[in-house]
Amino acid sequence: MNSAVSFVGRQSSRRFAYSGSSVILKSGIIGIAPSAFQWQRAGTNINGAKGSLLCFTNVQSIDAGNYCVIVTNIYGTTTSSNLDLVVTNSSPVILNQPTNQTAPPFTGSFFAVSVVGSMPFSYQWRCNGTNIIGATNGVLNLSNVEPANDGYYSVVVSNSYGITTSTDAYLHVLDAADALNATNVTWTSAGDVPWFAETSIVHDGAIALQSGALAVGQQSVLQTTANGPGTLTFWWNVSSKTESNYLNFSVNDVEQARISGVVIGGFYGWEQQTVYIGAGPQILQWAYIKTDPGVSISGRDSGWLDEVSLVPGGAPPVMILNPTNQVVLLGSNATLNAAALGTPPLNYQWQLNLTNLDGATNASLVLTNVQLTDEGNYTLVVSNAFGITNTATAYLNVVDFNESLNATNLTWSIGGDQPWFPETSITHDGIAALQSGAIAGNHQSTA
Repeated sequence: MNSAVSFVGRQSSRRFAYSGSSVILKSGIIGIAPSAFQWQRAGTNINGAKGSLLCFTNVQSIDAGNYCVIVTNIYGTTTSSNLDLVVTNSSPVILNQPTNQTAPPFTGSFFAVSVVGSMPFSYQWRCNGTNIIGATNGVLNLSNVEPANDGYYSVVVSNSYGITTSTDAYLHVLDAADALNATNVTWTSAGDVPWFAETSIVHDGAIALQSGALAVGQQSVLQTTANGPGTLTFWWNVSSKTESNYLNFSVNDVEQARISGVVIGGFYGWEQQTVYIGAGPQILQWAYIKTDPGVSISGRDSGWLDEVSLVPGGAPPVMILNPTNQVVLLGSNATLNAAALGTPPLNYQWQLNLTNLDGATNASLVLTNVQLTDEGNYTLVVSNAFGITNTATAYLNVVDFNESLNATNLTWSIGGDQPWFPETSITHDGIAALQSGAIAGNHQSTA
């Protein structure tokens, strides 16, 4: 069956375009493939316009008008209806504004706009209102960003018919406060090389701070000032040569804790610390200190810090170490140890049988030349402005010659060249025994 040429569907009667843009007019036909096309403008053939498409790469007002196409094949000729091409001169119109961006340090970020209007466009990107040299494209690419790149970015777009400026978009490069999850305090870096935010060795899965690369005799210090009282917690890690290079934490220049060396996988391992700080301004400081040219077995030489939290308010004392029962010899020395945590300052008072001991106001109690009157139940009372607590009771058993032998109903005497003496290290009853004195050849120790 023969098929004449015909146009498909309803044809658009008008086409809008901005000057300077590209426009393509296309014939829509069905039937046997035509043998010829001829585009016309206002009823006049357009020289060279003999394809199925009529293309304008830089349409201008002079190109506006009514267009049609005459299509011919072996069975006949047909002419499309007219299409009115309207060309508009317009200043730039921004359709999509740049959006706020957040980026880890030393990564890339970008801003972009989409613009319509008469072409060509000229672009000039700005940061905080100042032109960025060389930033003259529709997309602003930023590489290796640092906190110094934080700011408000916008672009000025112009053409022959006007100028328009985008809204501001803010770039935030993650910094110390973000890395430590502590944006409510001000962080400063000191020492020889600053700490920096990084995303490869972290505890929270996002970002942490790492100390700077040091030479021997240098340190990388991170510091903030916090108002106490409060409970400070943080996670830290290190990879260093054991002991000689280390990461420490101090309050008001008094060291509270330090870590050093490696445990597994080339790192010491993430460890949480809890520190109670006293009332008033407190200088909190983390320092990686290098005193030896060596590095860890993994080749690393740094400290890391993550998830710092300060909860305001005081905390009453909590015992973390209780004194233990002891058996000591009459006339020997004894030491009772205890430890507590809580908001400083902590006050200590040792008691014997619930009676305060004069001058016994430290966490450790040292007794010299103990006598039978020193035997009894010892406790440590710990207090601060927020509460009071005491340790479990520890019994101090003072043994003499008779008690060592479990024979207090007998009278014992010693003789020979060296006397026997009570001791507690080698016993049968687990408490005390007698040991002969140290003698030379042909000497004896008798009891």
